[in-house]
Amino acid sequence: MRTDLAQVHIVLANYDLKMEPRTANTIDEITKDGDVRINIGLRGEKGEDFNNPVQPGDYSGKKLGWVDIFHYADGAQQIVNLRDTEGKVTITEVTDSEIKGSIDVSKDGTVVKAGFTAVKLKQK
Repeated sequence: MRTDLAQVHIVLANYDLKMEPRTANTIDEITKDGDVRINIGLRGEKGEDFNNPVQPGDYSGKKLGWVDIFHYADGAQQIVNLRDTEGKVTITEVTDSEIKGSIDVSKDGTVVKAGFTAVKLKQK
């Protein structure tokens, strides 16, 4: 999370991946058919802090910065960048260890819709 922007990355995957704080943009490339990773960028409200960057609620419009879909096709990792999407990310619960919610966004025929539970990484 960038403290100056109150911005958080949520990374969802259907495979095991190694994540450390501040590594959302440096995860190893996908090399296997069927593996999918979704990176979501959310912007919090002023006053939210580094340890609590997002609160329960809906994130759409300017609060939903981006959704990037990573998958494997044609022998390489492919990336679909969704900017200015229709829909929203809803955060339903934030604890010390998890963020729970759902995503329901679409753009130009690409649809991402699912519930999720993400491990909340702690800064060292």
